[in-house]
Amino acid sequence: MSAYRVRELCREGKLKEAYTMAIVEYNVSPVNIYNKRSLGWVYYAYCKQAAEEVDVATFVTNVKGVKHLKLPPTDLMIPNALLWCYVKFFRNLHLQERPNYEDAYKVFESLKDLCFTIPSQAFSALVEQLHKVYKYTPLYIQMMDICLPWLRSEDFIPRIFNGKTTMPLAEQLYIGYAKHILLGEASINETWGYIQYTPNKQLAQNFLPTLNY
Repeated sequence: MSAYRVRELCREGKLKEAYTMAIVEYNVSPVNIYNKRSLGWVYYAYCKQAAEEVDVATFVTNVKGVKHLKLPPTDLMIPNALLWCYVKFFRNLHLQERPNYEDAYKVFESLKDLCFTIPSQAFSALVEQLHKVYKYTPLYIQMMDICLPWLRSEDFIPRIFNGKTTMPLAEQLYIGYAKHILLGEASINETWGYIQYTPNKQLAQNFLPTLNY
């Protein structure tokens, strides 16, 4: 009953009340899977709100909260829902006039050690947003090296949007990746104030077999 009430409070936007109720029950029995899930949905709700506001600190903090719960690797409902929060975060970041790429990269890094379903529609949607946000930045190759192996077969098929056929997602990513290979491997200083590109033939050699898909 309390778990239902926590979800209800989240839907009503009463996240502080939901957190208070969920954390009390979790602390009584932190190994109880239902208590973990209940608190996990509160963290998810905070991430969803942070994605709307492009609030990096709140987003990352609550992702850490989900990880801390140590849900079973097969219990993917919350992490899979959380992926859509990542999609929304980067979509809204892309709409900003001057995105803070350095700060937002912390959100991308927070994906590490988070178990979720891949390949999946949500992950492909996330990769598409990452492509839009980072395609003109020196982080593109670093991010796509992680993402490209997890595309779905559907991502290689042209899509129809508003009656118009659009380029397959995979083709967009490969073109973007190839352009960055031509620039070379990027080195960024600690303040992100200087970027140096160094030719890297190995990047091209590793990428070429991918085009035989």
